Amino acid sequence: MDRNGSPVYYRKGTSGMVVKAFNKDLFFCIDEIVYALEEIPSHEHKSRNFDHDINVEKPRKNIYLQ
Repeated sequence: MDRNGSPVYYRKGTSGMVVKAFNKDLFFCIDEIVYALEEIPSHEHKSRNFDHDINVEKPRKNIYLQ
């Protein structure tokens, strides 16, 4: 997060320095600019908004053979 509270993203492998404050907050310093790090919650296997449960009816077996 930058000083305005907007998220800032860098590519994987961007070099910089991570600073851990005494109060356990994490900061990332790159090119003399300091950003506050915010934990990203773990992802869900299904999206609540887009992946709805679809009930597909299975064909029933005919128990009476002719």
